Amino acid sequence: MRKVYAMVEQPEDRKAEAVAASKRIEEQHVHLRDMIAEIGRTLENSFESDEQVCCQLATLLVKLESHFLDEEEEGFFEQIEQKAPRLSSETEQLKEEHQRLLIQVSKLIATAESCERTVSWWENLKTDFHEFSKALMHHESMENQLLQRAYNEDIGTRD
Repeated sequence: MRKVYAMVEQPEDRKAEAVAASKRIEEQHVHLRDMIAEIGRTLENSFESDEQVCCQLATLLVKLESHFLDEEEEGFFEQIEQKAPRLSSETEQLKEEHQRLLIQVSKLIATAESCERTVSWWENLKTDFHEFSKALMHHESMENQLLQRAYNEDIGTRD
């Protein structure tokens, strides 16, 4: 007769999964920041780099879609909500913001692919990209703060 042992998830297992998910997301954030910096450098050149910017923005869109999917479906937000259910409305707001950020990149791509090719068109593209990059960095900062709050706030009673 064989004995069957049930695998019970231990708190240490959850903690290890949470740490792994957080590290993976942070690595993705670093990669996205590097991509943003590279696109910014390209935009600082003359608008003769328009084809390069189009390719870079298209790559950014694909990476962002993958990154947001990872956050939403591979446990990043789930770990926050499990650890601190009181933060679930804030995680929902961040998830909703993902779609708005993707739309911004899509609009940047449409602008970059337009036929204008004037100095003012290039300046507008640079300005719009700068606004997008600020929004994305703010979004990442909010995610990091939420994670910190979930794991570092003590809401227990005083003894």
